Amino acid sequence: MSDCEHIIGMLNDYEDTDIITLQELKLHIENMKRYRMRFAARFYTLEQYADERINTDLTQFDYCPMCGEKIDWNAIKRSEG
Repeated sequence: MSDCEHIIGMLNDYEDTDIITLQELKLHIENMKRYRMRFAARFYTLEQYADERINTDLTQFDYCPMCGEKIDWNAIKRSEG
């Protein structure tokens, strides 16, 4: 396993669309939970983001574009967040 902090996808957030790591996605989820009442925004859990059948604001990558390692979405889905 490499030392790369894998880029797992692209978060489509209007003008702030950008590539994202798992840690950044977890931070995004926490921020959305915190502000959902204020802005009535829809937010997803880590399990929902990792499920390719659910349409979210994340475009999932199969492989990290930096190191080429395969992204294990099943492990991400099982993780606690």
